[in-house]
Amino acid sequence: MSVAESPARPGDQPKIDEDAASRAIDRAVEFMDAVGVNCHKLVTHGSPAVSVPDAAQAFDADLIVMGRRGLGWFQRREHGSVSETVANAAVASVLLGAQVQEPNETSLGCIVAAIDGSDDARTALALAADIAAAQGARVLLVHVAKGFDATAIDQTATSVAELELKDSSVVEALDDAGALLDGLDVPFELIVRKGRIQAGILNVVESSSADLIAIGHRGTGTAKRMLLGSVSDRIVRATSLPVLLGCATANG
Repeated sequence: MSVAESPARPGDQPKIDEDAASRAIDRAVEFMDAVGVNCHKLVTHGSPAVSVPDAAQAFDADLIVMGRRGLGWFQRREHGSVSETVANAAVASVLLGAQVQEPNETSLGCIVAAIDGSDDARTALALAADIAAAQGARVLLVHVAKGFDATAIDQTATSVAELELKDSSVVEALDDAGALLDGLDVPFELIVRKGRIQAGILNVVESSSADLIAIGHRGTGTAKRMLLGSVSDRIVRATSLPVLLGCATANG
């Protein structure tokens, strides 16, 4: 799908004309054909932030794949981007591509999957597991327990029990995640930390030289979504890596 974005004001030139959009999507179709993936093309007008989620809903899509424009750190932090707006509006999981100067073929070796017990995180893991199985990648299952220790911002626990996790949904999610990856013969490691959620996840990403981050988009429950959803937003803005945002709505 390509969106020929309408001008902000009457008389302005469109940001991309229909011919350019059509050429871009033709190149994408050629690539998909070359790797044996059946696809259809759609060129539409309007705002990508509206058109893309609408198209995904119309086609009952499970996953939206988008690139990210190279916004500076301040712009990403203060305003986000079109891709983030799409992710927040869509009723499907979203894979946001890496911010790179020169595109190249990507081979994934390590995927960091954040586990918080939410349905969205389970969806993100399921998609990440399929990618890992296809790419021969390993998966790091990361759970950051609530709480802040002033003496150690990122404590690594030796086990789930050490953190005295009382949330049965998290324990169950960690068990299910291990069983899922075992069943796909995907190598994985469990990392449990205590502290700030965003910092804990990003520190694992940095120390492991991860190639992809998978995280639930909205977290668990109405109140928790305000916290955990914002964590996924901040992670998207803080990293140039591809980010897979799981949305359970896409799977029922």
